[in-house]
Amino acid sequence: MNTFKYLVILAVGLISAGAMAQTSHQAGWIQADEQIVAASLNLPSVAPAGRPLQAGMLQTLNVDLAGSEVEAAISNNEVVSVWKFAAPGCGGLTVYYDSFNLDGGASVTVTNGSGTQVLGPYTHQNNPSGGCFATGVVNDDSLIIHYQRPMAAPASSVVVSAISILKPYETDGFGGSGACEVNINCPEGDSWQIQKKGVARLLIKSGSSSYWCTGSLINNTRQDRTPYLLTANHCGKEATTADLNQWIVSFNYETSGCANPAVEPEKTDLTGVEKIAQSIETTTVGSDFYLVKLKQTIPEATGAYFNGWSLSPDASPTGASIHHPQGDIKKVSTYTTPLANSNWNGTPMGTHWQVHWAATTTNHGVTEGGSSGSPLFNNEGLIVGHLTGGQSGCSTPTEADYYGKLSYSWKMSLNAANQLATWLDPDNTGAIKLGGIALGLKDMALNNLFTVSPNPASTYCEITTATDLASTTSQAVVMDITGRTLLTTKLSGETNHIDLSGIKPGVYCLVISNGNLRGSFKLLVQ
Repeated sequence: MNTFKYLVILAVGLISAGAMAQTSHQAGWIQADEQIVAASLNLPSVAPAGRPLQAGMLQTLNVDLAGSEVEAAISNNEVVSVWKFAAPGCGGLTVYYDSFNLDGGASVTVTNGSGTQVLGPYTHQNNPSGGCFATGVVNDDSLIIHYQRPMAAPASSVVVSAISILKPYETDGFGGSGACEVNINCPEGDSWQIQKKGVARLLIKSGSSSYWCTGSLINNTRQDRTPYLLTANHCGKEATTADLNQWIVSFNYETSGCANPAVEPEKTDLTGVEKIAQSIETTTVGSDFYLVKLKQTIPEATGAYFNGWSLSPDASPTGASIHHPQGDIKKVSTYTTPLANSNWNGTPMGTHWQVHWAATTTNHGVTEGGSSGSPLFNNEGLIVGHLTGGQSGCSTPTEADYYGKLSYSWKMSLNAANQLATWLDPDNTGAIKLGGIALGLKDMALNNLFTVSPNPASTYCEITTATDLASTTSQAVVMDITGRTLLTTKLSGETNHIDLSGIKPGVYCLVISNGNLRGSFKLLVQ
């Protein structure tokens, strides 16, 4: 085995010795450990039962790109360091940092070996809380990291702790899913164009390996856009806090048409999650859910959507799952026969929904490794389950898959902190279903410009508009917790009387919009 502790800063060709044995390199490239590369290239394309699909293996490093012991070139009043890494034959590389703190005008850019794929530049705006960070997937078997800072700026902290060496793309990542899969923008996806915006690919770091899974943003009864993301417990149960800080969540990873694209589409990568709740560990009682909260702010430009949910015990007659099989671009699988009450690997009956996928116009979508944790939608477009596993595949399209029931995950644990209800219905409204909500602009954009009183209300409330907006026209919408619109009215002037006499007592969402601005309030009617 070749191991590495030598750093190459190519701008001046400096080789800095470490504590481990010297390794060979050619033309300034650090060569990956041959045994790790060989093991990565031979990873299976099918996940073992109860395990996520392994995407790659990690090579541990300790490369301080901004450390005082590293000499670097000086050009145009900037300090510039360049570091190169190659893992011949692999399908991709991901860089993990145990310290990432950029000061002043410092930046980090990661490219593939030819410079045709660029990640970044990352700046101080990307500095994570806690220091750990990751910079996405380079779809090549080599990469180059560029670190630069103004001469006048203090040295930053940029320490590469590991690189994940991914298995070949033919069986993993972009283009790696089975030929029977159906892209989300094929005709079968026409009815799921809103829900798809909440579904994300997950590149999970756990111990010495990385894994593919799928997750979905999920709404809560406050409708405050808390960035909760639901996936499977078997995807994350072994991840440490440091690992979670380096998960990569990718939104809008999809092709614009129905055919598989020749060139990988763009996506939005966010780094880092916080564990919120998980199902009971033992396989005899768990429903296999894992709820996390994103640590980075979701950009408005993603158009992200917080999917709604249903706790109904009734089996949905039709629906779909949206997922990222093998870590590939977004796919949709469709069912046209009712879900069946079931279990998984010894769990009690009623913990899971059983689903059989249907052949459709384009093909016969199924699930694969990497689909784990993906949402199962009912005929109302609401999440009713999260994928644990099953036997479906392109060679076995009629075999069953099993999704942990959201209704079972709701209050399955005696520990309230590990009940979905605690987080998705924080005010204990007793809702049994909830509609989705778009990311929109931050609620505070309009919440500071309107007041609602009385609240709680009975037969009416008054909305008072700040003077700055009194001369414009706003719109107020009252929705129930399923997202159904009950009342719509225009607002003009400083005070508007809203008649609530036709609305039953309960908890509602009052949404006010003015042009591109949007705000929401919780409205209690007694």
